[in-house]
Amino acid sequence: MLDWYKIRLFFISFLFLLVLTPISLAVPPATEVFVGGSEGMDIKYPPYSIFPKETIELEFHIFNKSSGYPLTDNIDCFFHLYNKTSYHILILNDSTPSYTFDYSFEIGKDNFTYYGWYSYIVSCNTSNIGGFVAEPFEITETGEEEPAQDNEDEYFLYFVFILAVMLLIISFIKNDHNLASVSGMILIILGGYIIASGFGSFTNSLSNGLGISLIGIGIYILLRSNIDFLTGD
Repeated sequence: MLDWYKIRLFFISFLFLLVLTPISLAVPPATEVFVGGSEGMDIKYPPYSIFPKETIELEFHIFNKSSGYPLTDNIDCFFHLYNKTSYHILILNDSTPSYTFDYSFEIGKDNFTYYGWYSYIVSCNTSNIGGFVAEPFEITETGEEEPAQDNEDEYFLYFVFILAVMLLIISFIKNDHNLASVSGMILIILGGYIIASGFGSFTNSLSNGLGISLIGIGIYILLRSNIDFLTGD
């Protein structure tokens, strides 16, 4: 049996912990509206949370928190768009309201590279007061609520990961270098996919860290199995 297989129990346990531990740190989509103090801005918006994968226009109204009067003069508003891993996709600015009250932001469909969850933050301010709103929203094919594709994608990634681990276990039992190599290649591909596409509601840094770790482990397994095969261990 290969010398490096002596650490198989620790190695396999570490692989499972590597994927399962960050779940407790995943950040789900959240809604937040600025509410502090009796002065400042109230930012109001239509409560739509699902859109088709098309260019969309979001409208916002701004009111004085203390008086309720609409604010339209000398205000800068910024729109920030993020993907499901908190990667900053887009920033827009509007300082001139249309239709008397509306601050409007047009988000081109090219910014929506996948179906699923995105989020935005709108922050507005004058020279002395400000406010913000943060909202998640979902992009679907029809603009209607659909079964959660993200869950299906996650299940598939778990299946691929379990397949890689099972192949590694079988390679330990059969002392088969080829199965170990296949397991390593699967982990490398899986890690690259997670870096490129994210993983569930993990933040960008968590997804990248998970992907890099899987790639590193996969490279080690692949190289070590081939080295041991060539040396006849």
